[in-house]
Parts: sequence; structure tokens; C-alpha cells
Amino acid sequence: MNSESETDHGSLSSSSNPISPAHYLLKLQVYNTSPHFGKGVISLMLLIQQGHSIRSASQVMNMAYSKAWHLIRSAEEDLGFALIIKKKGGSTRAGSVLTPEGQCLLTQFQKFESSVHKCVDQLFLEYFPSAPVPEDD
Repeated sequence: MNSESETDHGSLSSSSNPISPAHYLLKLQVYNTSPHFGKGVISLMLLIQQGHSIRSASQVMNMAYSKAWHLIRSAEEDLGFALIIKKKGGSTRAGSVLTPEGQCLLTQFQKFESSVHKCVDQLFLEYFPSAPVPEDD
């Protein structure tokens, strides 16, 4: 064995590896038994948090109201707790809010996702060194 092959296990230089994609796609979900809590549910929760309405959140996402409820309920069933509370009342009091558990999970997931992306960005550049440097969000 020559010393170069022994010391260069993980990274490939751009001169020895002309293949260097510019981007990667990472799908991240957390779950107990069935992967239902991911980008779609996160987006719905963020929009519900802003507008206090599942209907308006589903409209912004170009999603049927029934599908939005199905996504939320599927995630709740898998996780074992409610993510959303639907408040009844007149037009000024009605709406939806995140449960304390839903808010906590949303915050934890966002921090987890940020950390995962930082790690994967570093690994991507290690394995594809001539790829452009990712921009911070």
C-alpha cells in the first residue's frame, strides 16, 4: 500500500474526482412508528401559528382543508399527543392554535433540522470539494 491511499480515506480531491454535484436534498422526518412529521406538517404548523387558521394555512399551501387535517391527525396519532387545538366561537374567537406540546416539538424540530443541515453541509463539501459553498438561510 502506498501512503497516499492510506491517508486519503474519506475525501476526494476535485482533480481525482471530476464528479461534483452542486446540491443535495435531505428529507428529514421524526416519528415513532410511521413517518408523518416532516416538512408538510411543519409548514402547516408555522402557518397556523401565524394565522390561527387551518383553513387559511391549507389555502396558502394549495392543499385541501381535509388533507391538511389528515396530515395533522396522522402526525398526532403517531406521536401520541395533539399538535393543534381548534377553538370554537364566533368569527373573532374561532381558530386554531398550537398545543404547548406542538409548540415544543416545532421548536425542537427546527433546532434539530438546523444542526443536521450544518453537519450535512460540512460532509457534502468533504465528499464533493469542488461544489459551491452553501449559503446560510
